[in-house]
Amino acid sequence: YMGYVESWIKAKAALGFVTDQVEVMVHSAIHRFAGRLDLVGQRHDIATIIDLKSGPPGPEAALQTAAYDLAYREERPAIKYPMQRMAVQLMADGAIGKITEYRDYRDASMFLAALSIVQWRQAHGLLTLNGGQP
Repeated sequence: YMGYVESWIKAKAALGFVTDQVEVMVHSAIHRFAGRLDLVGQRHDIATIIDLKSGPPGPEAALQTAAYDLAYREERPAIKYPMQRMAVQLMADGAIGKITEYRDYRDASMFLAALSIVQWRQAHGLLTLNGGQP
C-alpha cells in the first residue's frame, strides 16, 4: 500500500492541497441521501473536495463529488459557493496520482435528476436495494 501513499503525497504537493477533514460523513435532509467524502481542504485558499480512487475515475465521479458538495454545504450554510471538486487516481507504483478536476456546473443537477428517478422507482416498487427483485 505504500505506493498509494507515495502517490497521494506527490499529488497533494502538486495540487498545493491542505487537508482540513478526512472521511467526512455528509447527508442531505432536503434531498434524502448520504455519503462519506474522502477529503475536504483548501487549494489556493479555495474550499475543495477530493475523492481518492484506486482505479480510473469514471464519469460518475463528477456526479458523486457534486453530491458531496451539495450535502456538505447544506450542513454548513456559511459556505455560500460550490467547492472545487476533483478525483485523484492513486498509483500503486508510487507515481504521482492522476488528477481530474470537475467544473461542469450541471453536475449537481444531473445527480439530483438521477437521484429523483431512483427515489421514484423505489416509491413505486420498481426498484429494491442490494439487487433484490421488485
